[in-house]
Amino acid sequence: MVDFLDLLKAARVKLTTVFPYYGRVAFSLQFVEEKGLGTLAVDKYWRCYYDPDLATKDMGTGRPWNVQEICGVLAHECNHLLRIHCERMPSGINPQAWNIAGDAEINDDLGPHLKHYGSGVLLPDGLVLPSNFQPPAPDGLTAEDYLQHLVKNAKKDGDGIPLYDGQDCGSASGGPARDYEKAPDPSK
Repeated sequence: MVDFLDLLKAARVKLTTVFPYYGRVAFSLQFVEEKGLGTLAVDKYWRCYYDPDLATKDMGTGRPWNVQEICGVLAHECNHLLRIHCERMPSGINPQAWNIAGDAEINDDLGPHLKHYGSGVLLPDGLVLPSNFQPPAPDGLTAEDYLQHLVKNAKKDGDGIPLYDGQDCGSASGGPARDYEKAPDPSK
């Protein structure tokens, strides 16, 4: 049986071999198993949560993510920390809307960069891209710009909060700690 933690650790080595500047972030992450999460996510304490079933789960392509795609997702999660999305989130905003805006900011930069320089580091299909927004948004904007685009064009619920579907990247992407996140270590 394939152990996803082993794949994740191999992906971290590959990512930092190809892109050494991710080394400090990637090797500072503490990996925390969270069964049922369905993805990778990071909290603002630099913990990377992973679902052990990702080693066997169909990720929409008829197969699990491969090491190259895990590298890409790990680079994506590192970018939430590097771009300090948790601190940049405007007050009064739906955290999931901000997560999507941050995802667009990361993926429109990271996707072409990985294709050009990645040497086998890939983003999996189906990630948030500004070109997939309705209406599409241009590449190269900030999360704040993408949020403005999303809010302007979103369907609203009864409270006027934009509704979005999709997986969440954790509190490092902004907003409160998620239910699956561990409490901070008081000794640090």
